[in-house]
Amino acid sequence: MAPSILENDIVAPYQSNASSSKSVLHEPANHAPSEIGHLELVLCEGPETLDRILKTDTHGSVRHGNHADADNTFKILQLAWALTTYCFTSANSLVFDWNPNSGVSRLKALSTGQGSQFGNRLLSIEPDDSLSQVLRKLATIQHGAVEYASSKQNGSSDAEISPDLYSTAFRYENSSILNSEKNLENDVFLDITHGKEGQLFAQLAFSKRTISEPLALSILHTFDHALTSIRMSPDTTVDEVNMCSTHDRQHITQLTSHVSESNERCLHDMVLERSRTNPDAMAVVSWDGDLTYGELDDLTSRLSHRLVELGVGPEVFVLSCFKKSTWAIVSRLAILRAGGAYISIDAADPPAYLNSVIQRANTKIMLTVAEFSSQFQGLVPNIVELSKEGILSLPKQVEPACTTVRPNNACLILFTSGSTGEPKGIIQEHRTYATAVRDYSRILGLDAATRMYQFDDYAFDISNNDYLVPLSVGGCCCVPHPQKAIHILTKHMNELGANVSFLTPTVAIQLGPEDVPGLKTLCIGGEPPSIDLLSKWAGKVKLVNQYGMGEVATFCTYNDNMSPGSGTNVGRTGTGAAWVVSPSCPDHLMPVGAVGEMIMEGPHLARGYLDQISRKSEAGFLQYTPKWLHELHPERASSARLYRSGDLVKYNHDGTLTYVGRKDTLLKIDGGRVDAVEVEYTARKCLSPEDSIVVDLLGAIDGVESPILTAFLYLADNPMNLSGKAGPNEPITFRTINENHSAYSKVELIKKAIGATLPEIQIPTLFLLVDRIPRTKSNKTDRRKLHMFGQNYYMPKREVLNGGARDGTPKPATQVPHKEVSVSNVNSVNGANKRQVRELDIEGDVQSKRQKQMC
Repeated sequence: MAPSILENDIVAPYQSNASSSKSVLHEPANHAPSEIGHLELVLCEGPETLDRILKTDTHGSVRHGNHADADNTFKILQLAWALTTYCFTSANSLVFDWNPNSGVSRLKALSTGQGSQFGNRLLSIEPDDSLSQVLRKLATIQHGAVEYASSKQNGSSDAEISPDLYSTAFRYENSSILNSEKNLENDVFLDITHGKEGQLFAQLAFSKRTISEPLALSILHTFDHALTSIRMSPDTTVDEVNMCSTHDRQHITQLTSHVSESNERCLHDMVLERSRTNPDAMAVVSWDGDLTYGELDDLTSRLSHRLVELGVGPEVFVLSCFKKSTWAIVSRLAILRAGGAYISIDAADPPAYLNSVIQRANTKIMLTVAEFSSQFQGLVPNIVELSKEGILSLPKQVEPACTTVRPNNACLILFTSGSTGEPKGIIQEHRTYATAVRDYSRILGLDAATRMYQFDDYAFDISNNDYLVPLSVGGCCCVPHPQKAIHILTKHMNELGANVSFLTPTVAIQLGPEDVPGLKTLCIGGEPPSIDLLSKWAGKVKLVNQYGMGEVATFCTYNDNMSPGSGTNVGRTGTGAAWVVSPSCPDHLMPVGAVGEMIMEGPHLARGYLDQISRKSEAGFLQYTPKWLHELHPERASSARLYRSGDLVKYNHDGTLTYVGRKDTLLKIDGGRVDAVEVEYTARKCLSPEDSIVVDLLGAIDGVESPILTAFLYLADNPMNLSGKAGPNEPITFRTINENHSAYSKVELIKKAIGATLPEIQIPTLFLLVDRIPRTKSNKTDRRKLHMFGQNYYMPKREVLNGGARDGTPKPATQVPHKEVSVSNVNSVNGANKRQVRELDIEGDVQSKRQKQMC
């Protein structure tokens, strides 16, 4: 059967890296495609109990005294199955169809914004709906499905519902005879019958081609648990229902059993230990000067004493502003030895952004080079320009500069996107990085032979890993020239003898193993790798997919078993434990295989945020210990630290995690973080109170090209605005904005305002004018619906919208070399990815239009 036209449109809400909800409800097993699995379970709730739920319901609209008990039981079973599908797909719209000949109900999880064509067969589940409300909706949906089936029979000889539209099917037979022969046209088929002793008996048939037996078992136990939840609390809301069964809780206990012991050491002590063991070994090889461990010890010792004289000590924050350089490493290590904590900044960031960092961190000292010192005159009282000659002119020292610094003192502050127009400051301690670096080196098998290439700019968190890891194991830091053209990158990687490197997939795809024959370990992260990338590198080097965030030192998880098709699998935890909870209620665990928000636990978590401005976020450090941790690991409950990430993931039954997307407004593009609310906050200063702007990522669901940062702009005086009240599934009209459009000057004003305040990566590349901004029932912006409507508009037109000519004709990729893209073009409607442009000066075809499939 040919794939449905909906197949590429059906995407679970929040999901950015999968093309359908079926891919969320997916955990393949190694079986022949023709095999069908069967699981059986006697349900906890019998038909009498389920019937009582309806008869005692205080909302009379769901009681039907003239209906048979079987009809009442069917409604409850259907509700439990709808909740189970909702749980495992994270889709809040379900289409029901019914075949009167077989008695089979099929349902398909749809994305928000889809489904207007399904009319009264579409069930919309909202987190704040009570179970009784959903039950009443189901009664209407069932009636609509019956009417639709009747119309199909009367108007067409084809009364069968097209099975490829549906991933699950459900049947309830008021009989003790179980129909064991099934034509499995769906991924999952749930058959409910009466057992011989009057109990309800469930059999789940599933396609082993797409679903493993452990996942099918979790689905079946979740359905049984949902029945119990309905019985116990019929008026509870959907987001308050705990869907995690005892069966899954036992498995989760095993998956979260390991958390590393904290490494109570200071980072500089780990480096000095190597310096004294092997002082003649190379610590840094760089375009602007090499250093042995002995020389690194001497230079940082001299400089650290000078910093103490200037007032540096524990919990004192010092700015470090460098391009790629040996002296950036000397600067950071000297600050640590003086007892302070460093803040790495990029001089190219907007003045307003830099001023916010300087003022909020109360920094009085900066280490930099002559190139940047004049830029900060008057902003920082003490600016120290570093050079080898200048440091050697300082007195040689024998004693440590600071003896009061402890492992629980701050070692660095990382500033990232914030949701209030201000960057968010994350404070890391010595012991958090000491623990994470120790585990990272062990996992990757790094030792004194390690030569780690430093690619990322120092303002990014991965740059801390790039120097702390090699220096802690006696290896060598390889520091390239600041220019990042691909041919220069490969030249320097080979000349410096680098054998380990972290690169974003956007960069890694430009290289090949033959270009860097000395590279033995390639770590990638920041975005899902494409099949092209995995095919190119897997098996040629040790390929590791790293997944993490600034609040967690080094990484959260790693996948060192990469192969084509595994791009969204981010692997296992390395230091702490990962928990998957309800996106709307962190007190509820999700079943294994279901989509939820990831919470990280472990000693590698940051101390917290710098100030109150940074704390204004739904994602953040939990101030309490959830009940599930007390129940599953009571030995850790009193000392556990937990971070609520805002990332949507699911546990696989082998213990790995699959990344699904974001639940909030934090967007990830080419390894960088963009807070949509922060960009919107800045842009609204250019708009009237009646106008609106919503920022989101479009594209990147099939890997044809990179995602594009998009701004949806609603202008109150726009004549195309939708008049009257729009229905929940009313389509949204989109218009592109060119130089001749009346809104063009407004767009230019917005881009200028964002560029003056925020890093360049946060300027939207594409602006779309919309006729309305959809709202939720609570009158909040419905980002999920806007995303899905926007995605449906963008994907067929992306060749024109993302890199096409002004006249609307597509440009071949070879005609858009990145080295020719100016800042004005980057910021235009037809621009390129800004971080990619800033970091890469790639000649010729950058392969942004390659037909590569995202895993």
